Amino acid sequence: MKNYVKWLVQEIKSLNTARAVMLSFMVGVQLALFLVAPITGLSTITLVATLVGSACTVYMMIGKPINGLLGLISALGFIYVNWTAGHYASVLDQLVFVALIDIP
Repeated sequence: MKNYVKWLVQEIKSLNTARAVMLSFMVGVQLALFLVAPITGLSTITLVATLVGSACTVYMMIGKPINGLLGLISALGFIYVNWTAGHYASVLDQLVFVALIDIP
């Protein structure tokens, strides 16, 4: 457990300035969109899934294995959101991502 936490911290700290700025911009845009609309439980789950998905994209760009964990967390959030909205094709899409990309 201790080694896993150490690995997570090392992965998260691996961003250089340009990538950190890119991730910060993504977070800022999503927070702005989140704060101008009514805040609900579903919108909060959507925000978290989107923020984690943005981080997944940045870490995937630099080839860090943490992107699999971030992608899984993001996909689970989007599965819940899409299931709640009745978008079952999107649920299937996320399940395929989890099975073929995040888990391996």
